[in-house]
Formats: sequence, structure tokens, C-alpha cells
Amino acid sequence: MLLHPAFDGLDETTRTALLDLCDEPMMALPALIAEVVDYRRHILDVAATQPHVNIELAEALVQGSLALLTGLDANQPETELRLAQIAVRYFVLEDDGEGDLTSIGGLEDDRQVFNIAVEALGKPELVVEKA
Repeated sequence: MLLHPAFDGLDETTRTALLDLCDEPMMALPALIAEVVDYRRHILDVAATQPHVNIELAEALVQGSLALLTGLDANQPETELRLAQIAVRYFVLEDDGEGDLTSIGGLEDDRQVFNIAVEALGKPELVVEKA
């Protein structure tokens, strides 16, 4: 499957990870929501011993992801569902373009991917600002 053109400006490492996600089978919305909730728990566990984890940005991405997913309907076009799935799956993969929990900036690529996706989906109110 082709990568949505909105992602064209991202670096090659991020785009490669996104291309891999394009090939994943579609997931049910409740399964994606469960992944976000589980990843939030994992982030909090890691942050308890790693003070460099950007908890504010992580929580903003969790809340944005949950709002995106709960605002979708399984009957929406597959292109829209896939774009949302790619954004959320990219976030919940710890070692995507950049390791999420290895540095203070580890979630910045996740924020960029998420924001591109929500803008492309016509949901600018879900954009996550830099934390």
C-alpha cells in the first residue's frame, strides 16, 4: 500500500516505519484503543525510573489518540481508518523512527506523524502542540 502523501516531508527512517505499518492488516477500533491504554501504562512504568521521558507529550498523544479513535466509526472509508491506524500504531511502537522512551525528544516524531494524520483527516482540533 502507498503511504499517504501528507507524510512526504518526513525523514526516511520515519517514512520506512510508516510504510511497514501500511502493510499491516486493519485492526478493530477497540483493539487500537486497548493498545493506546496499554502503552500509556508502559510509558508511566518507564518514566518512574527514567526522568527524561516526556510525560506531558506522552499524555497529550495518548489523549489525542483516544479522541481520534473514539471519534471514528468502523463504517468510515478504509483510507481514513488506515490513516488513523497508522498514526496510532506508530505512536504505540516504542522503537519506531526514533526510540520513544530513550530521550526527551523521543516522542517528537510520534507527535509529527500524529499531527500530519489528524490534519489529513480534517481533525485539526486534535493537533498535539509541542510540549
